[in-house]
Amino acid sequence: MARKTVPPPTLDQAIAWLRDHTFDVAPAAAGAFEVRKHGCIAVLTSGLTDLKEKAAVFNLRPHLLVNGKPAKILDRGFQKFLQIIGSDAHPVPATAAISVSEPAAPQDGIVL
Repeated sequence: MARKTVPPPTLDQAIAWLRDHTFDVAPAAAGAFEVRKHGCIAVLTSGLTDLKEKAAVFNLRPHLLVNGKPAKILDRGFQKFLQIIGSDAHPVPATAAISVSEPAAPQDGIVL
């Protein structure tokens, strides 16, 4: 029997699914969408797949947020570092004490 091929989701279908699953989705530049959850970010756009079908594709793969900016993990042997993408700043050692997300919004009017 031939395998069924399931077409990849379009950008609108992907955005609707992400919003239904409590991801924060916001428009970005040039028809792209920023998707955020739990201190991580990805950017989705509409593009063509290998099968030449229009679908949602990553413009920026998922990365951690450090000070509100995407950062990649650098592997330097026994130690890992976080490097903010597009920045000339020195990599920061990845430790358990580092804050990787934006400050949390106050809940129920309580400011900590």
